[in-house]
Amino acid sequence: MFAHALQDCSPATLDSYTRAVCDFLNFAEREFYAVSVAEIDDYVAHLHSSGRARASVRAAIGGIRAFFRRLHGYGLCPVNPALVVKAPKATQSESVSSIVMRSLSFAEVDRALAYLKEAGNLRNLTLFYFLSRLGLRASEACALRWRALAKRKGQWVVSIRGKGRKTRTVLLPEEGVEYMLGYRKERFQLEPDADMSEPYLDQPLFGHRYDPRRPIKRHALNAWLTSLYRRAGLRKLSPHDLRHTCFTHLCELRVPLEEIQAVAGHESIGTTSLYIKAGRVMSGGTAAFNRISR
Repeated sequence: MFAHALQDCSPATLDSYTRAVCDFLNFAEREFYAVSVAEIDDYVAHLHSSGRARASVRAAIGGIRAFFRRLHGYGLCPVNPALVVKAPKATQSESVSSIVMRSLSFAEVDRALAYLKEAGNLRNLTLFYFLSRLGLRASEACALRWRALAKRKGQWVVSIRGKGRKTRTVLLPEEGVEYMLGYRKERFQLEPDADMSEPYLDQPLFGHRYDPRRPIKRHALNAWLTSLYRRAGLRKLSPHDLRHTCFTHLCELRVPLEEIQAVAGHESIGTTSLYIKAGRVMSGGTAAFNRISR
């Protein structure tokens, strides 16, 4: 019933919240209607002691709070035991540090793209570009259909359905257009100026390796990126880290904050502003020493 109530949320939120609730109930070892504040406090302490990151703890508490809020609203719990439970807040310095440590440099992104070009897999090349240069979430990339791509006033745009089922439209840079059209030609034998027929439009943009009519799954996306980083000689990062990479690079390039917010689909500009500070760290005042050494 709780999972059904989350159907309007993103697949990532649904997965995170249901996992958090199952993990908590297994820890508490009692029925949901018998849970008290003490059990939740014990579980939160357990999460902290197990070395979980603050963001992971916040996500787990968010799922538990949503679960009991729903059950209390349905009248299935006499009281809401999670009402007074507070999630740990990440300090701004911690958030900025995390973004910096989890972002690739321009040179590292170029190295990955060069490796993919040499490998000749146009689907993978286009997929990596969409993640690292458009800042797509993994769930957004997996859900994209060819219908999401359209040409408007001579420019290709991508319509992305993000968190809360909100849709944002972003411009596809020329390099990305080149990769996408090459991939489309390989996939459907279509020339760049040709229109796609209706049956093609509803097929996944990034299909399964062995059956392109089925979308790539998030676990397969993670496994592919892990393999790519190893083969390209890069450190292992998650798909979401490529999202961090995209917005940090845009800040380094001095793109206005409001424009980055639109590309990212952030509800709060405060979230986007963290990338400004991360971008400054990435470019860094210590770069002045490079000029001295030349």
